[in-house]
Parts: sequence; structure tokens; C-alpha cells
Amino acid sequence: MSSPEAAGSVAGRAGAGTVAALGEPALLQGFRLAGAVLYPAAGPEQVHSAWASLPDSVLAVVLTPAAAAILAAELADSASPLTAVLPDSAPPLTAVLP
Repeated sequence: MSSPEAAGSVAGRAGAGTVAALGEPALLQGFRLAGAVLYPAAGPEQVHSAWASLPDSVLAVVLTPAAAAILAAELADSASPLTAVLPDSAPPLTAVLP
């Protein structure tokens, strides 16, 4: 498991925490620009390991759809951080011309 890939913390404010993004690496890269700490993980073992390694300072986690499915039981725990799940990618819209 690789280590987190961005600072992601809101420094200088009391009670401030970090935002993490967890899941398939290709879907997480944009969140680094927003300051999230990246936890790239593919497959159940890596996803569970990354989730278990989240520090207490993480207040919110952005999950890929696959990671959210793997973590379904953990997400039901009221002690888990606030989570948001990325939408599944939908097929492109096609126009029907007359």
C-alpha cells in the first residue's frame, strides 16, 4: 500500500481536519488538486487496508463506486467519517437525428 499522496489538511484552524479520496488511482487524481489526501487502492484487500489506515484527522472521504461497494459494512458504522461516493460513469448520450 502506498502512502497518502497529498497534504490535504486545512492547517491553522482549530478543529480542522482532512479530506481523503479513496479508490482506484485513475479516478482520484483530480482530487489532489483540491487538496485531498489520496489513498489509491484497487481490489478489496487494498481498499480495506486503506480504510483502516485513515487517520483520526480525516473528517470526510470521497469514495469511488467500487470502493464504496467494498466498504458497504464499514460505511454503515455511525463512527465512520462522512463519505461521498462518486457517481457511476454513465454511457455517453447520443443524439438521434431525424
